[in-house]
Amino acid sequence: MWLWVIGVLLSGYAIGCLHGSVIAQKISGVNLKETGVKNAGASNATIVLGKKFGALVAAIDIGKGALAVLLVHFFQ
Repeated sequence: MWLWVIGVLLSGYAIGCLHGSVIAQKISGVNLKETGVKNAGASNATIVLGKKFGALVAAIDIGKGALAVLLVHFFQ
């Protein structure tokens, strides 16, 4: 039981540490936290970098939530 709880906590933390804006920053070279409205979300990525990067950041953020739900469903 405790091993399952620890595994869930660690995997949740690892999934939460993924940021779509960091991946967009690596690809484009623009730090989203320092430009635009200084937010790391998909709306700022769209404003600063365009629709493609905004969609990328949004897909990564939505995918994080879906992955977390699917993992809980799979291991339940």
